[in-house]
Amino acid sequence: MRGMVSDRLTIHAIVRSRRTDRAMDTLIRRADTPEFDMLVDREIAAIVTRESVTNRGRSLQKHSRVVSSLLRRNAVVPMPHGLTASGGEAVLAFLRDERIPLLEALEYLEDCFEVRIHVSEPGLEWSPTVRRDAGATIFAEARTRSRSARLVEGRAGNVLDAAFLIRRGEWIQFVESLSDWERRIGGLCVDVTGPWPAWDFVQLVPFASNEGEIDE
Repeated sequence: MRGMVSDRLTIHAIVRSRRTDRAMDTLIRRADTPEFDMLVDREIAAIVTRESVTNRGRSLQKHSRVVSSLLRRNAVVPMPHGLTASGGEAVLAFLRDERIPLLEALEYLEDCFEVRIHVSEPGLEWSPTVRRDAGATIFAEARTRSRSARLVEGRAGNVLDAAFLIRRGEWIQFVESLSDWERRIGGLCVDVTGPWPAWDFVQLVPFASNEGEIDE
């Protein structure tokens, strides 16, 4: 049986409204995607689902699945996990109020996705200074091949933990350039993950009114 649902809507992502058919098709093809809806205001549309009352423990998994599915064929502005609205009118008001920042974010993320890298040096026993300098060098070089870059939280002792915004057509060359560091420095380990939605490059929490809630 389905869990009870509340009247609140969870907002997963923002896409361009002219691509709603493409976004809907992407989600429909995923059999494991929960029921969803799209609310449109002019150039932009919000992907939403009804908040589950009895199955909130899987909400992060559901949120990540919906956003990642959309990324396959759309520019996507991912919303923070747990962002909810009191109903459809509140979502539409959110789209109207934040129309310009959301359009700017969609333009910024067009044809791009996020890649994360984690660089470690198992067995090399580098000093903290050498580790820091090597991480800075790798980061600076990789940054020239990306649209944007930032450091992210990682495992203590890693040489580098970072996220990069990469254009789709440059994905292979970017990964190859990073993998080359393992040849240049024997014993270095470069782990590349992705593509991901741009979680680390779009911060829209301040748009919400009440710590993750949007009300009419």
